[in-house]
Amino acid sequence: MYQHKVRKLKLQTFLILLGSLVIAGLSLNYLFSTYLYLTQSSIVKREFPVIAKLGVNISGDVSKTLERVKSRSDQLKRENQKLQKQLTNAKNFLNTEMVEHDYFTLLSEFGEKFNGERYVLKSLVYSPTELTLSLWEITETQPMAERLLQVLAAKHKMILTRNAYYQYSLGRLKVIELSVSLKR
Repeated sequence: MYQHKVRKLKLQTFLILLGSLVIAGLSLNYLFSTYLYLTQSSIVKREFPVIAKLGVNISGDVSKTLERVKSRSDQLKRENQKLQKQLTNAKNFLNTEMVEHDYFTLLSEFGEKFNGERYVLKSLVYSPTELTLSLWEITETQPMAERLLQVLAAKHKMILTRNAYYQYSLGRLKVIELSVSLKR
């Protein structure tokens, strides 16, 4: 009918269209924020045993709760690494102390079993990895210091290495110079 009629937009129509656009935008914003909240809530619900174990209180914004969980988890990982390092250091210290204990137990047993025989300790050199023992044995019969040290080394699971062995005769007495190393 009116092909050349210019359409005019009334103020009331403009406000209705503007209001409907604003309401649509707000509803989309609300829809997406609700979706995000429900998604994070489902994650929290699914992981609740872990969250409860970490001691994080769930209240308010779920994204902040997830950040607290992550920071608490990272903190616990750092503490775990620190404790693992302390445990390793303690284990190494105890192993070193045990090696020392074994060396001196072996020497004590050697002294007890060799009691009454004539021997002179020439030198004793100790390091955490090796014990070097040099002695003179004075006997009229077969020398027994080296054999006894071999038995004790096997008993204490150590490796015995002979460094030097010299035998001298003084009439019916034999003087044996013996040097051995013991290692774990």
